[in-house]
Amino acid sequence: MGVGPISPGLALCDEERRPRAFVGMFADGSPHLVLFDKQAKTLTAVRTHANGYHGLPFFSDAKGMPRAEVMLLADGSPELRLYDEKGNVIWQAP
Repeated sequence: MGVGPISPGLALCDEERRPRAFVGMFADGSPHLVLFDKQAKTLTAVRTHANGYHGLPFFSDAKGMPRAEVMLLADGSPELRLYDEKGNVIWQAP
């Protein structure tokens, strides 16, 4: 156990001590899981929040830039966003 990049939690590291997975909790008690590539760049995360929002906030490309988000909002409605290589929204539903 230790303090991760944004909250206390548990980091799983490879043989070179780079993080590959992190499980933690936000200050409000909501859990999250983050997965990293071999260079310790974030690939994706699964999060829930006390306000009822949860989902897969992003899938990142090889440069670590977010490229897609899949979410379920607090009111139960789904949302999907796609981003270009600069992080700009190029498609969103609804």
